[in-house]
Amino acid sequence: MTFFVTLFSTILVVCGKVNFTNLSRYSELHEKTYRRHFGAEFDFTSFNVELVNLGARTEQALLLVMDSSFIPKSGKATEGIDWYWNGCASRVEKQG
Repeated sequence: MTFFVTLFSTILVVCGKVNFTNLSRYSELHEKTYRRHFGAEFDFTSFNVELVNLGARTEQALLLVMDSSFIPKSGKATEGIDWYWNGCASRVEKQG
């Protein structure tokens, strides 16, 4: 768990692209440490629930809203190419 705390806090302070080299520049961990841990599974749902629980008071009503980013993909064989809602254009567009 310590690795993930370091990873997420370092991502917030990295200047430029977030890659293994820059992560190692802005933290005490070596580039190889990031490479080794990159393939490990991480439960983002539990992580996000915990963040909400830490930041919200129990007597407050909570509302969940999600507006996914629309990133155009290139190539015909790219995994995940399909029709998605593009909030910026307010319409459905095909990625790819």
